[in-house]
Amino acid sequence: MKIEKINSLCDKVIKAGFLFLFLLTPLILTPWTFELFEFNKMIFVFIMTTIIIATWIAKMICAKKVIFVRTFWDLPLLAFVIAQLAGTIFSLHPHTSFWGYYTRMHGGFGSTLAYALLYWALVSTTDRQRAKQYLRIIILSGLLVAGYGILEKFGIDKNYWQQDVQNRVFSTLGQPNWLAAWLGMIVFLPLALTAGKSKKSVFYYLVFASYLLAFIFTQSKSGLIGLTLTWPLFWFFGFAKTKPNRKIFFITTLALAISLLVFKNPARDFAAEKLNFKPAENLPPGIHISGSGNIRQVVWKGAIEVWKKAPLAGTGTETFGYSYYQSRLAEHNLLSEWDFLYNKAHNEYLNFLANNGIIGLITYLGLVASYLFWLAKNRQAKHQQKKILVGLGAGFVSLLITNFFGFSVVATGLLFFLFPALSQALTTEKIPFSKIRVKKIFGPGLIGLISLFIIFRFGQIWWADTRLAASEKNIQDELGYLALENLKSAVRLRPNEPFFHDRYAVAAATVALQAYQQEQTALADQLSKISISQSDLAISLNPYHLNHWKNRARIFINLTPIEPNYLLKAGEALQTATALAPTDAKLYYNLALIYSKLEQDRLAIETLQKAVSLKPNYKDARFALAYFLKEQKESAEAVTQLQYIIDFIDPTDSTIIKLIEEWQP
Repeated sequence: MKIEKINSLCDKVIKAGFLFLFLLTPLILTPWTFELFEFNKMIFVFIMTTIIIATWIAKMICAKKVIFVRTFWDLPLLAFVIAQLAGTIFSLHPHTSFWGYYTRMHGGFGSTLAYALLYWALVSTTDRQRAKQYLRIIILSGLLVAGYGILEKFGIDKNYWQQDVQNRVFSTLGQPNWLAAWLGMIVFLPLALTAGKSKKSVFYYLVFASYLLAFIFTQSKSGLIGLTLTWPLFWFFGFAKTKPNRKIFFITTLALAISLLVFKNPARDFAAEKLNFKPAENLPPGIHISGSGNIRQVVWKGAIEVWKKAPLAGTGTETFGYSYYQSRLAEHNLLSEWDFLYNKAHNEYLNFLANNGIIGLITYLGLVASYLFWLAKNRQAKHQQKKILVGLGAGFVSLLITNFFGFSVVATGLLFFLFPALSQALTTEKIPFSKIRVKKIFGPGLIGLISLFIIFRFGQIWWADTRLAASEKNIQDELGYLALENLKSAVRLRPNEPFFHDRYAVAAATVALQAYQQEQTALADQLSKISISQSDLAISLNPYHLNHWKNRARIFINLTPIEPNYLLKAGEALQTATALAPTDAKLYYNLALIYSKLEQDRLAIETLQKAVSLKPNYKDARFALAYFLKEQKESAEAVTQLQYIIDFIDPTDSTIIKLIEEWQP
């Protein structure tokens, strides 16, 4: 095959790769994996990155030239990648730092490297015309995503999800705030591509309207803040100088304002509450729902405490889910989401600060600043080109704002790295080739084989996750033995993934107990040993994951009917867990219950006192403390604990009121 044909074929593959990447990444989800959205999107990005980069390298080998375009982002991006790599090498858990927190995948060094390679591949193979094609495919993808979100509002899949998707749509992104953040990035693109009163412009206005409608249906506060702040910036820098554009600005702004007035959204709710149009929400006694702002403030304080312990380089890329609990503030126990697992700081900047220290945050901000500075330098571009650059810049800034209250996901992370690439490509008439020649050491065939192996490996990772998901369904259907077979397949495919071993251990313990109850003692003993060995493996692979220790305690408690001495092991697991999370009140409560079963009532009382000191409104812990105090003949103190429940937690609990009367000394 002639060099020209190979070069043309490589160009087509790269172009198709980016088109599929932009079109399908936001759309992809499957019902067969443990996590339906992010995991599938990230695996797809990894596979497409492999195809694009392999083809790019093959193109260079065939041309015997380095096809690489120098850009304004090279040094900032390289610095960021190096910082993330250092955060992986010196991480408290390198496996998590490379792959990301399991089920999310996005945010680890692997995803960062993929995005960086895609940036360099795009700017080195894309000119202005192709960049516009990519923008149009992004707009098409947005139309499909927004269209599905609008249909969700009308109940197309309301019976499929546990969440109230009609109230807050999330389309194919998986969470309303993520959908709002992504739509906030692309909402300006159809407006930037309009041109006069052509039929194409009418289409783009309709696309914009669909984006706006789906965006409002998310009811995302962070998304609304991002759009509100970037809306005037987009129009001022891109359109303010011409009278027709000012007219368009007035019409679209009016449409935005009317939409916010007509449809339920945080801005309208806030205004109604301040004007007393909206009645206060009545919740059952003892039930309190913490505001998202209050929750974030507490988590942010904890993130700063994490950073203080490792200020220069942090605890490691994507390790917030482990390090946070060492520094978690006791006031977190007073939130309604007090026992939720937080693996993100819910602030992108604090997330980098905690995970990668001041070095990681500076390199990230360097990426942001360098792109915005480059946009400012190119503000004198031609009118149509300028509109698109401003649209890309406004979408980029919108994400920066929404990420102050949240974090990037695969769809937004991809655009964060490729919006600057598209901006660069829009200023490129023709791709220049480097004059540096490379020797044909490795043929395209070898590159193809390597890439096929990598793709196959990602396929195995995906398939292993489907086995995990199948096992969870098997457990729900009480098909324990089938669940174990699926988990055995999962750990065989990914033996170094601690999450799989942990799930295998929990499932084996469940089936062991069932076997024991059916008087299959030999099988129960065998499954008990498998469960404990799998838990040992999970702990050895990741001793920092709090859930592994919680599940280990749960395993030993479940196996106690088979071997009573396992109760001591459960207590040891919870003691280790309290060392990892010293302010987690529920750990102390559960540990106290174990002490009581071991007939160590005084130790149980002391542990419960610790629990209620960390979480004064912990009803279950106070009731248990009162019960144990009564058993120890300390009736007055027991009544004091019960009275606290009535006075400050649940004044309507008739059972507690009756016990107070009975226990009065």
